[in-house]
Amino acid sequence: MKDSLYRLSESSVLEPLVNGWYAWPHLISPVPACLNLAYHQIPTLRSYLQNPEGHARMARDPEYAGSPFCDISPGQAHRVKELLERAEREQSADIEFAKDVLSFSDLLHREAKGERLTHYYNMAPASLRGLFELVYDYYNNPTVRFIEGLLYASKHYNKKRQSFRIFRLFKDKQRPFFLSTPRFVDAGEIEWKASFDDPALDMLLDLDINPQPVGRIIETLGLKERDEWKVVPHLSPDRSILPERWKEKGVRIRYFGHACVLLEWNGVAILTDPNISAVPAIQGVERLSFQDLPEKIDFALVTHEHQDHFSVETLLRLRKRIECLVVPKSSGLLYGDVSLKLMSSKIGFKRVEEIDSLESIPLPDGEIISIPFLGEHGDLAQAKRGYVVRAGRE
Repeated sequence: MKDSLYRLSESSVLEPLVNGWYAWPHLISPVPACLNLAYHQIPTLRSYLQNPEGHARMARDPEYAGSPFCDISPGQAHRVKELLERAEREQSADIEFAKDVLSFSDLLHREAKGERLTHYYNMAPASLRGLFELVYDYYNNPTVRFIEGLLYASKHYNKKRQSFRIFRLFKDKQRPFFLSTPRFVDAGEIEWKASFDDPALDMLLDLDINPQPVGRIIETLGLKERDEWKVVPHLSPDRSILPERWKEKGVRIRYFGHACVLLEWNGVAILTDPNISAVPAIQGVERLSFQDLPEKIDFALVTHEHQDHFSVETLLRLRKRIECLVVPKSSGLLYGDVSLKLMSSKIGFKRVEEIDSLESIPLPDGEIISIPFLGEHGDLAQAKRGYVVRAGRE
């Protein structure tokens, strides 16, 4: 067995976590991450501990799908309690920062009515100073515009809180709702203490193309030889046979689900809004998955930063295979309208193109054109784009 070569199983999931919660954009960018911690995660955990049975029951009721109920059995309440206590103890500065953000914003909206904003900088809580600028819109509504690059360099972005939970997907609908239910590593699963930009992740994902001996895989995961029993169920001895590049002049379109489509022609591969699922080991809807993608994807196009379009899990899984990640431009005027370019670089992407409306990226036989994404779309004001892909010049 030690001489055999292995790749990741098609049913294996590398689930990225931040402080034990499923990673999505608002848990990575520092301001929304602190706000989520203070005003969503902690209240949800406290509510669960007051009524574990009620939460477990409501979380499984289809009528309440997407509601803030933890899908955790009452027998695991002690783990929820430990998670809550650790968050309140280790992230107290983040909690206070979130409170300061809201209190300062409330102060501005009560008092600033169009006069100069200079003196308000000195009124800001100490935790915010040097991290923002103040601006008015044309109706004299004040806004705190945070400088995201500085926040990523502050104590409110801590890569040590990032990790991966590696487990096997046995059936569809196995995974609880990501916003309401923290993740715990159970028997047979692997907790991998690696940050999202860790080069070891690329080494692990290279298994899809270059299988390795089990000993090398154990070493990459930072485990001991005695942990082989944990690792082997997540591996497959079959060598991956990825599809060759589509070199025909005609366009081939393959649908992977939701807004994820693979466009190929003349040797070019473009993937839209990457959101791809592992293949369940036992039962599940038939689907295309990671093994159905070519070894290299020239461009991955992201329309906006909602979790189902900027899927951190899928993007990290494909990071080694994506040559260029294309994201919409953002000025960070709203707390939730975060910079996907900054975030993508922080999670290890080397080439990220931030594109504005009507800008384009030339291709050897065509182009990618960014077009306006009009209308209200949740918390997004700017960081949203559509794309027109021209295959051919005529």
